[in-house]
Amino acid sequence: MRTPTRFGRNCKRLVSAARGRGLSPGPCDELSHPGPGGSAGLCARLALLVLLLGAVSACALLPAPPSTGAGIGGPSREELAARLKERADYWNSYQASLRIRAESSKAKNRFQAVVVARPPEKLRLEASNPFGQVVAALILAPGRASLWTPSEKTLFTASDAQTLMKYFLGGSVPPDLFEYALAACIPPDLLDDRLRVASTATGWMAYNRDSRKNLDFALGLSLDPISLRSITVKGDREDYSIQYDPPARLDRVSNTPEKVVFSSSEWRMEITVQRMEKSPVVQESVFTAPSPPEGARVLDVDGIR
Repeated sequence: MRTPTRFGRNCKRLVSAARGRGLSPGPCDELSHPGPGGSAGLCARLALLVLLLGAVSACALLPAPPSTGAGIGGPSREELAARLKERADYWNSYQASLRIRAESSKAKNRFQAVVVARPPEKLRLEASNPFGQVVAALILAPGRASLWTPSEKTLFTASDAQTLMKYFLGGSVPPDLFEYALAACIPPDLLDDRLRVASTATGWMAYNRDSRKNLDFALGLSLDPISLRSITVKGDREDYSIQYDPPARLDRVSNTPEKVVFSSSEWRMEITVQRMEKSPVVQESVFTAPSPPEGARVLDVDGIR
């Protein structure tokens, strides 16, 4: 009796594998004892067949590719709008303690500030020196804006609140966006059906346009958890960004941002949020400009721009 060669033993294993898969090996059953002729060729073809069957079986066991749904890929427009709308509703009235550093080509300022805000139209920002003395009070309300500086006994006024904000803080930001952005919120009128969500090379983004002000908005988003990284604003005369460091989490409406940076090519305003809390009841008198004392100056900023 002939002794099976190593090649023959390998063929036997292949034959057994073929039988286990319901194949009829036929002539190759004799390949454990190769003889003359095309035995090696038949065995090679059988080996290839078994390997192919094994590859098909392995592919069937591979996990399915990850879903590209909102839960893994990114938020849907409806989900994002609902989260941001809920957040804006929650922070519709708040108080905050801030540390502000403002820089522009004209001035550099650092101060502590206490803010009372009722977006989108009402804001009171009191700036104080390291000794706790109020050095300026910025008050914004519909149709009127004022800045009172006790040390100079001067009341600055403007018909456009954005003008006075630029005069005092150095940055030209619409008051409503400033009030919302401090709390990592988006003006609700930007959360309509025109809001678009898309994946880009830098991450997930959302886009909309304020046709009344001719401004384009782009929101930078992070996932896991969903967070607001940035807001970019562009228009005919506007080009600035708002960055959150770290990204402001949107998974809970009560979460507050830590650092907010407003910046453009001409100015920068870095705001550290030390404390922020919802304030359901705010007296209307908080947003009323003080009556200047006797001897105080009143300057119209609209006339000196």
